[in-house]
Amino acid sequence: MAAMMSIQLHNNLQKKLDPVLQNFAFHKQADLLHNGVFLDQNKMKVQVDKCTGYVSVMLYARNLSITWGDDKRYWTWTFMPEPNHPGSLIEVAELLSVCWLEAKGEFDASLLMSGLTYEVVFTVKLKCDGYGWDDHPVTLKLEEGNRITECKEKLNNKPKDQWIELNAGTFLNCGCETGMVKFSLFETVGGQWKKGLVIKGVTIRPKIPN
Repeated sequence: MAAMMSIQLHNNLQKKLDPVLQNFAFHKQADLLHNGVFLDQNKMKVQVDKCTGYVSVMLYARNLSITWGDDKRYWTWTFMPEPNHPGSLIEVAELLSVCWLEAKGEFDASLLMSGLTYEVVFTVKLKCDGYGWDDHPVTLKLEEGNRITECKEKLNNKPKDQWIELNAGTFLNCGCETGMVKFSLFETVGGQWKKGLVIKGVTIRPKIPN
């Protein structure tokens, strides 16, 4: 894609974007990437920062593996508009009731710019009528090769009915040497029934120093 020379994309990622961008002029391609381009039937979004040129990826909930996610007794899926994308809808997963919470996914980090440190962030919302989050925190886990990091978050202390970010950790992208990065959000030890968590997805983005 010659018109994309000023934006550095991995060849395989560029091939994914080609069918969406090829009918647009160069300046329009750049505008689309800066705003974010949907792929895989709106299960994924690729965005290029206008100032740095860095690429970030959003994997929406349909791109994650959610235990019992397709069982209507435990989860419900709804469409919602994505800000700054008129007419585009994404699916979010809302927890109705489970005692075993697990949502996980993976991404090929070699598709991203190497030499940068990336952070992996879950975007979720806890509804006001949610329950079961008082006693046990959720665990956020990041696996990159043999390196595993975990952290815990108490959701009952978080703002309700608004999107919040839960950071699963960071990794240094060494290109092909990094390969698949796996991430998960879970609470499986308490046995307490839980309700009201809405999962939007996971963002993999360059970590910008403060």
